Amino acid sequence: MEYKSLLHFSKRERRGIIAFVLIMALMFILARLWPMRKYIITYKSLPYSNTISSETREDESNTISSYPAISRDERFPFDPNSLSQDSFQLLGFSKAVARRIINYRSKGAVITSTAKLKKIYGIDTLLVDELEPYIQFPKKEVTEKPSTNLIKEAQNPVITETRPIKTIEKVDVNLSDSISWLNLPGIGAYRASKILSYRRRLGGFLSTEQVREVSSVPDSIHSSILQYLTISPVEIQKVDINKADYKILTQHPYISPKMANAILKYREQHGMYEKAEHISRIISISKQEGYKVLPYLKVTD
Repeated sequence: MEYKSLLHFSKRERRGIIAFVLIMALMFILARLWPMRKYIITYKSLPYSNTISSETREDESNTISSYPAISRDERFPFDPNSLSQDSFQLLGFSKAVARRIINYRSKGAVITSTAKLKKIYGIDTLLVDELEPYIQFPKKEVTEKPSTNLIKEAQNPVITETRPIKTIEKVDVNLSDSISWLNLPGIGAYRASKILSYRRRLGGFLSTEQVREVSSVPDSIHSSILQYLTISPVEIQKVDINKADYKILTQHPYISPKMANAILKYREQHGMYEKAEHISRIISISKQEGYKVLPYLKVTD
């Protein structure tokens, strides 16, 4: 057998070899250039996704707050040992972190420094640094440790932490600002702002009982602060039912959309009101609703 005959290819075979080499080279080039497919595994595809989501739900909420954070100009002095959860959130802390601080205090712990505050899991240390000028920690009192050695007493005093006794002053529901409301138990910056907003929309309080009508003040809080509330007679800001349109009428807490439409319809059919008491002629307005809203209505020519 001649070896040369083994290396001899026909014209057709040579074409096949060339084509095979070209195909292999093309596949090699495509394999280098074609991006590899990325497989993304989501929690939903895993059998234990519910466990993962439940464990991470609280951590994810670290960046979410139920209340919009107040601006730098609106920040206020506070003691982290007595501040309410909603006020922590107004200062920029997340709902989860605010809840951890409350739980930390409920176990008897006292926050005496920013370093101790920063140790709370998940807290934003940069935010703590920004708020440091506003933080008021409880004062420390130094008492001597009983000992026969006077030198050791001087060198090793015992430091005990005591919270300052907070005196609660009376709050005038018509005249007091938000700072005064913050002194009341259970009233944080959020509830204080809601009370002032309600007072403005109402036109002024006629009774301390009306504070109970604020949606963010539950009966339990109102009962605890009622003894500290006073009221001064002020000029009530009244709604002119001869000039007010639907938007102005419905801004008042006591005027529902249905009542506003009835007031406007009666005015359109019968002309201007001669007295505010004439709303009693509107059949759709009950006697109870009329007595309630009447002190906040007026008429002009």
